[in-house]
Amino acid sequence: MTNKANFTAEEWWLLKETPLRVGAGVMVSVESGVGGTMKEIVANAQALANAVAQFPDSALIQALALPDDDEGYHPPRPESTGASRQAREQRIKSDALDQCRRAIDLLSRKATPQDVDDYRKWVMAVGENVASAAPEGGVIGLGKKIVSAEEAVMLKRVADALGLQDYAPPVK
Repeated sequence: MTNKANFTAEEWWLLKETPLRVGAGVMVSVESGVGGTMKEIVANAQALANAVAQFPDSALIQALALPDDDEGYHPPRPESTGASRQAREQRIKSDALDQCRRAIDLLSRKATPQDVDDYRKWVMAVGENVASAAPEGGVIGLGKKIVSAEEAVMLKRVADALGLQDYAPPVK
């Protein structure tokens, strides 16, 4: 059984943080307006709580979903560079993809194949929940897409980073 004891504090942080980073990457893929952004933030924040119900048989996901005491690894905070909004958003997306690759590499070495599969599904569920939290596009409420083309592209990139070659983003 794979659990927190199998990982260093830094590795545990990576596994716990990656789904949230994916949610943030999906969130910045397209402008959702103030209300839509708030819905997406809430959907992303619910990622850990939803994991308990979504993966009741996964000891790893259950352990990741528990609140941690504030001990262990604390990554350095990035310095503000004064970069443009577009550059910051690109960095958020590329960091999320990098973390996906690192998390799957780590799990491939330290966890069971079932744990790796469950983790991939969890990360994708987080991204899909954020993508579908707020409709985008359209004019005066007509023609809005639940999952925008930009979000679908990001979801596909996440799936590729997780090693899910056959993934097809939800079309809504």
